[in-house]
Amino acid sequence: MSVKRSPPWLREEIILALELYMLRGRIIPEDRDPDILALSRDLNRLPLVPSEKRAPNHRNPNGVCLKIANLRAFDPHAVSKGMFGGSKLDKELMEQFADDPVGLAMEARTIRLEYRDWLSPDISSVPAPVPIHHQPAVRLAAEVQPAWDTRFDPFALHLAMEQDMEAQNDRRQSAKVLACEICGFDFERTYGELGAGYIQFHHRVPLADLTEGSRPTANDLTPICANCHAMLHQGDRTLSTADLRSAIRESQRSSVRTLADRLNPPPT
Repeated sequence: MSVKRSPPWLREEIILALELYMLRGRIIPEDRDPDILALSRDLNRLPLVPSEKRAPNHRNPNGVCLKIANLRAFDPHAVSKGMFGGSKLDKELMEQFADDPVGLAMEARTIRLEYRDWLSPDISSVPAPVPIHHQPAVRLAAEVQPAWDTRFDPFALHLAMEQDMEAQNDRRQSAKVLACEICGFDFERTYGELGAGYIQFHHRVPLADLTEGSRPTANDLTPICANCHAMLHQGDRTLSTADLRSAIRESQRSSVRTLADRLNPPPT
């Protein structure tokens, strides 16, 4: 008999969903969003739920969006709430990490390290997952076990500092308009009421200058649109906001020159 409903979400799965929710600026992405599709794929790769207990729609993109909506309902900082149907564990984890993005980032990183064999990009080289509770007991307690890599991760701190609600609120109050400071995109002007008050923030302090325990200030945050935010981290180095602004202007100049050449072709 086929399973009609998968088991409730486990702690590790909820942590990864909560991480995505925070990284996306506390919004609920659509089920076609690339980040949602990637998380759905990762959740199905994890060996936490045995295959015989998985429904055909196990952790599919729609289900991932629903879980994020459930988490948002418990978010004390959300402007509008999600769907009130979450679990007790959803509520507990949101209360634990709503104001601790650094702790959440490190928790999610630990999960990904623990299950890195299953989450490998080259999944064809990874053996079929074995359900955790079916694995034989490990009886090597007397052997020295390698410790997890707990070195300081400046990029994880960078992402967490961008989500600091206190610094974000201070920056919102000082901003003249909530528009992207690089390209000028205004969510409210484009999306109307749906986009009112929405903006992402980029922490512009270079990674090399971050130290463990650093805290963000309003002056460290730049209001920014999602596209410019993604481009700042595109390529083999992190661009500054000035670098990206210059790249946009140069691209615009090139487009104008191309259009001018088309409208005024040289005499033949």
